[in-house]
Amino acid sequence: MRRILAAALCSLASLLPACIPYASTHEYEDIGLTLTARGSGRLSVAVLDARPYVNPSEKTPKFVGVQRDAIGLPFNVETHSGRPFADDCLLVITRALQSRGFETASVLTSNRDAPDAVRQRLLASGGRSLLVRIVDWKLDSYDSSKLSFDLDAQVLSAGGEVLGRSRVLGASEVKGNGLDPVGFAKLAGPTLFKAKAEELLNDPAIVAGLK
Repeated sequence: MRRILAAALCSLASLLPACIPYASTHEYEDIGLTLTARGSGRLSVAVLDARPYVNPSEKTPKFVGVQRDAIGLPFNVETHSGRPFADDCLLVITRALQSRGFETASVLTSNRDAPDAVRQRLLASGGRSLLVRIVDWKLDSYDSSKLSFDLDAQVLSAGGEVLGRSRVLGASEVKGNGLDPVGFAKLAGPTLFKAKAEELLNDPAIVAGLK
């Protein structure tokens, strides 16, 4: 009934934002990060999705936000790749680290994994490691894109000592395009992720820990 109502309003109210497709995806997997850390040798990397709303009764691991239709009803937005958001983030981060000289080893995780269990798997791989947690990431798009985010990172020694840590959290809003809200949101999500991930990983504490 809601979808029927939205479609009717779209056809009758030309002043409302454009009607949107109900299945929308955002491309995160091709983001290129610019990192300042440079190094060599093996570095194990894991990205853990710790968002509390990612669970069987709420959102899937592919969830990255919502896109609202002409009357403001929210519809889930997922990754374009079809992979969990954490896996796309892992791909983006390891590719950037490789371009800076690191030999990365990816450690895949599940949103059901406990942080301590992931740390133990990183330590078991030997050498230094980088653990990134996604505590919050949700882009809510309509006539603007509002992002709530909370990301943290730790560099661990081979023995489990924390060599550096950083965190970025808060909310950002980017004014949208009323003529093409879906297209704008598709650009806003990846652009905001690039900015927040670079802020997280270019923190002096992380750069020092990766040396």
